[in-house]
Amino acid sequence: MRSLGFRTHVLYALASAAGLIASLGRTWYAPAPAAPASNGAVGEMPDTISRFFAGLSRSVTQQGGAAGWQQLHTAATFLLALGVILAVCALGALVPRLQRAAASGAQLAALLALATVVLELADQPGGRAATEARLGGWIALASVVLGLGASMQLHSAPRRRRPAAAKAAPAVRRFQPSAQTVAAPPPRPVWDESVPPVY
Repeated sequence: MRSLGFRTHVLYALASAAGLIASLGRTWYAPAPAAPASNGAVGEMPDTISRFFAGLSRSVTQQGGAAGWQQLHTAATFLLALGVILAVCALGALVPRLQRAAASGAQLAALLALATVVLELADQPGGRAATEARLGGWIALASVVLGLGASMQLHSAPRRRRPAAAKAAPAVRRFQPSAQTVAAPPPRPVWDESVPPVY
């Protein structure tokens, strides 16, 4: 199985930050319908399970209500800051000199965002009996889990090196005579003094 590339995990981290910020515009909580009166029958446990799945279905299908900005208050601002930090650190990991520090920052931001989202979903205002989760919380949870996985891959990736600057090739002359290619001058003629010249 071929592993995903480094830039693919950067894109996943950016998508996670975008999903986390977008979830703040959706409803996180809504009032839960009144539970039916218990009559102490033997079938009480199946009824509890059916109410759980009914609430899960309502959290995905039903819309309306205040956005996460109004429902989470300070936690919404904190999640927004963590989403921006995650996106900036993911982009910074593309720079070889900043890769380790940026990947560590992205991983820390994703961990803090995951802890905050889980805490907000578990500690619902008004108690779990009067309030149930809505789609915004589930989008935020899926986004931070994706961001945590991507940031962990960025942190464990080998360090990327800057591409070496290309060296200019030395200029080569079309004809560069060497000692072997230069023809030696012809030897001087040797005159024999004993033979008289012929005119």
